[in-house]
Amino acid sequence: MPPQKIFLGIPVLNRLDLLAQCLDRVDLPAEVLVVNNNTVDPGFDAALAALTERRGLHLWKPERNLGVAGSWNLILRTGLGWGHEVAFIGSNDTLLRPGTLAAVWERIEASAADELLWHIHSWNFFAIHVGAVSRVGWFDENFYPAYKEDQDYSYRCRLAGVKRVGLHLPRLEPEHLGSQTIRSDPEYEARNDATHYGWNRPYYMRKWGGDVHEERFLTPFDHPDRDWHWWPDPGDSIWQRDWDTERRRRRKRNKSPVAP
Repeated sequence: MPPQKIFLGIPVLNRLDLLAQCLDRVDLPAEVLVVNNNTVDPGFDAALAALTERRGLHLWKPERNLGVAGSWNLILRTGLGWGHEVAFIGSNDTLLRPGTLAAVWERIEASAADELLWHIHSWNFFAIHVGAVSRVGWFDENFYPAYKEDQDYSYRCRLAGVKRVGLHLPRLEPEHLGSQTIRSDPEYEARNDATHYGWNRPYYMRKWGGDVHEERFLTPFDHPDRDWHWWPDPGDSIWQRDWDTERRRRRKRNKSPVAP
């Protein structure tokens, strides 16, 4: 039997229409947290606030775009802090089917002790147990704003002996619309490859001694005194790499009074 309410977190940057569709497909009672990473569009903020109030959702508005890893960590800390042992983490472009969540919960209840992470649709919609956080740690927020954080966590699960379960749900597979956050914004789309190959992939290779499936290190950066839980504080580099930093500057300049 599912708990009285499951916990679900969804980070968003744009496409409020997709978020509404995603929420329409949640057919179990749920406490839902929406993380609003949009820092450049007051209209989006207002519409999202109205949607969350209308539907009785929880809304978190950070000062800057937390990125995928940071958003997932916030969702996890919130859900676990509210007493949930399992957190569902979704994306607004992944739409469930009727009965999917009930089937997933049934599979979770039947899982072996070392199975602590369940993929409903890869890393686009998954469920994670508090035990995975204890054994593997938090998602590495140096992967920013997106990509490679999932591969990093997969490898760390392997090092920690935590099994990830790829769920096969005949006729219940979610519908994934495919990277709509980036595709819906030409500026994001233009910066995507530069971010992936300019920072996240080189960082992954420094951390593990090779790209995915070619890792050589058993500890981060081959440091014998660190285990897979550890990752360095990204510090101010996040502000520098935030795709919206220049947009915020432009908006501030446009709002500035014109000198006489």
